[in-house]
Amino acid sequence: MRWIQDPSLSRPSRLNAPAGACTARATVDGVQLSSGVAHVNNVEYVRWIDELAALHALELGHGRPAMLEVGRMWFVARHELDYRAECFDGDALGGATWLERVDGARAWRRTVIWRAPEQIVLTALTAWALVDLASRRPVALRSIPGASPTR
Repeated sequence: MRWIQDPSLSRPSRLNAPAGACTARATVDGVQLSSGVAHVNNVEYVRWIDELAALHALELGHGRPAMLEVGRMWFVARHELDYRAECFDGDALGGATWLERVDGARAWRRTVIWRAPEQIVLTALTAWALVDLASRRPVALRSIPGASPTR
């Protein structure tokens, strides 16, 4: 399954995402299913959150290649996930992610995944820490020349 960025993707009416949210679409292809129950394995939702965050980071100029160039990387510090519905093979999904807040070395990112047209299947809040790869210590976003959390 691959998330494809799609700024024109329609969002559920109750999704309160800001205008600058990164939106993408994907179709469950069966590889993500649990072995015992024919629904998507919970581990896959975490992978989707990471993939959507990576798409948005690229859009903002903070993608993994750019971060490696400056010796920094975003590491997950905490995930809070609310599973609201199951996903199944063949489901067409939408996803949106945005930065809710950036404070020093921390960034809080919201992610919502839905099944068209209106069923939200997951909401998540992830705390990310910006880490200097040499020292493995948190560093403020402002330590990256020209860095801005949003554009």
